[in-house]
Amino acid sequence: MTQNRGRRMALPPPERVARGLRARLNVTAVLALVLPLLTVGALSLVRQADVADPRQAPSETALDLAVLACPSGITEDGVLRVSSATSEAGSVDVGPVGGAGSTTSLNVPADTTAEARPGRDPVTVRASGAMAPALSAARADAGPAATSCVAPQPEQWFTGLGAAAKHSSVLELVNPDPGPAVADISLIASRGPVEAPSLRGITVPGGSSLRVELAREIPLRGEISAEVVVSRGRVGVFVVDTYDELGRGNAGVDWLAAQQPSEVLTILGLPSGAGSRALVVANDGDDEARVVVRVVTSDSAFRPEGLDDIRVPPHSVVRVPLTGILGQAVKDGAVGVQLEATRPVTATLRSFVAGDISDAVPLTPFSEATQAILPDGQSTVLLSSAFVAAAEVVSYNGDGDQKTSAVDLSPGRTVSVKLPKDAVLVTVTPSSAPVRGAVVTTDGGTSVLGLRELVRTRLVPGLRSALP
Repeated sequence: MTQNRGRRMALPPPERVARGLRARLNVTAVLALVLPLLTVGALSLVRQADVADPRQAPSETALDLAVLACPSGITEDGVLRVSSATSEAGSVDVGPVGGAGSTTSLNVPADTTAEARPGRDPVTVRASGAMAPALSAARADAGPAATSCVAPQPEQWFTGLGAAAKHSSVLELVNPDPGPAVADISLIASRGPVEAPSLRGITVPGGSSLRVELAREIPLRGEISAEVVVSRGRVGVFVVDTYDELGRGNAGVDWLAAQQPSEVLTILGLPSGAGSRALVVANDGDDEARVVVRVVTSDSAFRPEGLDDIRVPPHSVVRVPLTGILGQAVKDGAVGVQLEATRPVTATLRSFVAGDISDAVPLTPFSEATQAILPDGQSTVLLSSAFVAAAEVVSYNGDGDQKTSAVDLSPGRTVSVKLPKDAVLVTVTPSSAPVRGAVVTTDGGTSVLGLRELVRTRLVPGLRSALP
């Protein structure tokens, strides 16, 4: 029997096997390298859907609770007046700081002021609901001397302070809240920063006030500038400025308003009459400031002859006598000064006329209707603008009777509006452009109140969703 044998398969030579294996490995390596790159490239061409940011920006809403801090009175006979610029009538609460003691409910009319006589202690004014937006209050005393009550601010400057027998200043820190507040007071003078460890970390207990007499804390001649920074809680800060000619007559007393550094400063409010006048400029920066001073009249602003640029070294204060320059200028109708600086500075124009001190500080522009509560005496509104603008000035007496004046403004022009002698309140409404303004009141002496933007709204923090 014949047996069929199958054919034996021929095997490739070893070198051919090796070449095939290497080829397969090379292809695998290339694919391992290229495929991820192709995947990344493809993904880059695919636009991902926009993911909504869960965070929301703060929103602005109408103010529903307002708390104003008011300083101690200069005398026991001072008066507190309250008003609202919303044309709403309603009640507000006036009481001791912190609420310890009797609180008076004042019915505030829509077209004039309400009046209280809280004595000499500091007080707070509280309003809720429709009476909270554009709430304003002011203390007035003999002299005349007047200051606006304020909503506490975290940082503010006071320039032109004194810590000597002839010129002395007292800072008052008013805490309207139940919890404690902490503040630091930094001082600079003509020779630079002033070391005052006792003015660091000042604690003002809740519902109380604290007075800092500079002449006692840091006896020092010359001009001083103070920066007050609140690091915890809220504090309203006020300054009472006293200038005494040491036996030549009665001491003049006035409130000195707070301000913010700026490169362009407009100061309006020059009392008439013979006396001494000085400009105090403070530079809290690290570089020298050069300041150009112009005298402001009703129709121009000019550089006076004989007054060079003011050079203010870093962290120092410079006092510039202006008695000779402004003496004749006031007779010719000067109403203030304008400063242009190479870096932000603060400044105060101090006048001492007929035994009365008057401190005027730079004005901030306002775009909405604002108002000023007036002390007793003859008041005049001064208005200026860096743009072509218009404004309506409405004064009110104690019975609510009104007098309206319309004014046109243009750059370099300052308009004066004389108010009726019995006016207790004035409202200024600008149109088309921001306006700066001050109210000058004379009654034996002179008081200057700056017009400012009123607080009408508050910011509500945005919420962030916890969900992805």
